[in-house]
Amino acid sequence: VQLHERQDTVDLEIRAQRLEQKLRNKTGDLDDEERTTKARRKREHTAQIEALAAELENHQPRCVRR
Repeated sequence: VQLHERQDTVDLEIRAQRLEQKLRNKTGDLDDEERTTKARRKREHTAQIEALAAELENHQPRCVRR
């Protein structure tokens, strides 16, 4: 009986380790996905800022208030 209990305990420990590894892998995947999304958004925002800056440089105000 003790041998079976020990084997069950070992099996449960192995399953727990596998589940933890899967969770770490999935979390890592999400982190990579989040980084990719943040990088894409940053590129989009940078492009928008550069476009606005170019518009401002080309814009000639009709009157300048002092």
